[in-house]
Amino acid sequence: MEHYQLIRKLRRDRHLSQSFLAEGYTTRNAVTKFENRGTNISVESLFWFLEKMNVTLEEYYFIFNNGQITDKKQIIIEGYQHLNTPENLAIYLKKLQQLEWASSDPFYSLIAAEFRSLFYWQQDRLDQDNFLNEDRHTVQAYLDGIDNWGRFELSLFSNLLFLFDDDYIIATFKTTITKMKLYASQVYYQGDVTGFLTNTLELFWQRRDYLAMDHVLTELRKLTTTIEYCSGRIACKIFEKIIKHKDEIQLIDLKPELVILEYLDYSGEAKEYRQILEKVNSANVV
Repeated sequence: MEHYQLIRKLRRDRHLSQSFLAEGYTTRNAVTKFENRGTNISVESLFWFLEKMNVTLEEYYFIFNNGQITDKKQIIIEGYQHLNTPENLAIYLKKLQQLEWASSDPFYSLIAAEFRSLFYWQQDRLDQDNFLNEDRHTVQAYLDGIDNWGRFELSLFSNLLFLFDDDYIIATFKTTITKMKLYASQVYYQGDVTGFLTNTLELFWQRRDYLAMDHVLTELRKLTTTIEYCSGRIACKIFEKIIKHKDEIQLIDLKPELVILEYLDYSGEAKEYRQILEKVNSANVV
């Protein structure tokens, strides 16, 4: 289905006239030409029509793609599917390289950097990653060049925090919240930023940088005051205790919060906190 066909369908589904769609912006004749002949319209016109029909851009994009995910989202899904299989991951990275050569789209080099780094990180073999410095530079150069981050930039940074030192993370973190507030009215904003802040706190915890944790926790508190984000609120309580006890933190100290997480079916999060605590305590012993 072409754009003009979809706009016409959405308008008719809502029993709206062409005059109503045009009112305040263009003429009925211009809408008629667009719907019947598929004449070109500006992005501003498309936004206007969607606003008049109470259709969000995300909804429109979903319908336009027949409910199918985009090619780029499919590529990201494939990356997670191959992350634990070195042979398949190597083939996947080769595919990304070919796609980048064919399109000159930096998306593919960024995704390659992400999954290559994630592979070595989760294997605790980051020092064996021959592309580490190159991938860090690729990601950092891209992120530093974006004035207003979207979900892609936040996800990329959040997933690859371990590539950067604490000073860079803190400096970028302060501007990230400002950049992302452009999307504060979107339904996904709070969940995305809460996930990013939690990832940041977990990394700083592993690095035992409690001062940095305190800076980030301030923002997490602001975003987790409502019942919809109770898991984030529990995370606040956990990290408050970690900052208080520092290297002396023990599993018993976190037991109330972990019990609540498990009771609320957040067993995965509870398990992750236990694993990080064990890893941090092991490092303290050494």
